[in-house]
Amino acid sequence: MVQLPDVAALIMKRLVYAIVALLMVAGQNGSGIECLVFAQEKHLNPARPVVVKESGWTVPGLDQSQMKGLAFGVRLLTLVSFSIQTASSNEFATPAQNATGLKLSVVADKHSYKQNDEIILDVKLINTNGVQDVFVYGTLEFGLRASLTLFLHDANGKDVPSRFFPDAWELPPDRNDKTAFVKLLPDHFLGTFSRLSIQTLGIKKPGKYILWAEYHCPVSVANVEVSPFWGKESGTIKSNVVQINVLP
Repeated sequence: MVQLPDVAALIMKRLVYAIVALLMVAGQNGSGIECLVFAQEKHLNPARPVVVKESGWTVPGLDQSQMKGLAFGVRLLTLVSFSIQTASSNEFATPAQNATGLKLSVVADKHSYKQNDEIILDVKLINTNGVQDVFVYGTLEFGLRASLTLFLHDANGKDVPSRFFPDAWELPPDRNDKTAFVKLLPDHFLGTFSRLSIQTLGIKKPGKYILWAEYHCPVSVANVEVSPFWGKESGTIKSNVVQINVLP
């Protein structure tokens, strides 16, 4: 399949060739134009520039002075077309370190709970990119110094203070320890379960509540050897919002 940058470079090359050809052979016969275009297509390759010798070929209807100008123009156009093709290829290049397409999903095991119940949260970090793999830190834990933070609001949008502040913390993995990371293939996920009691969440009265989580990798991109890697510098991922109902 021909890619867009190749087509654009080809069109630009032919356009420039045609304009200069018309300028150089203006006033000459038609056979001169045909021979010029044929010579360009036969002797020039933008991906491999060559120097066309002034005595290497001739164009009917042009004297020696005009041939020198034509040879110079051909050499110049070869360089221009090569630059255009190179720039087009670079414009469409994709940085290898750019890790995108991660999504955080949170699902509760039920919709309604009693005040003495335990809530089980299914948390998944999903690679939604359809073609690119991405490496992530292989441990999912709740805590400001860990990977996940949980938020809980009441029906009025007010923050519900929790009675328990999880703050899992581990020593940074060794730079060469690739077992600390997981490569997520397209449409694959890394998941964990979190079990918390309604009382531990700080819910003291019946009503409707909403909760969500945020993912923030505790490991810097500069400290790993895998790529592409979603690290501390990559930002925070907010999950979907889950609504639960606490019964009397």
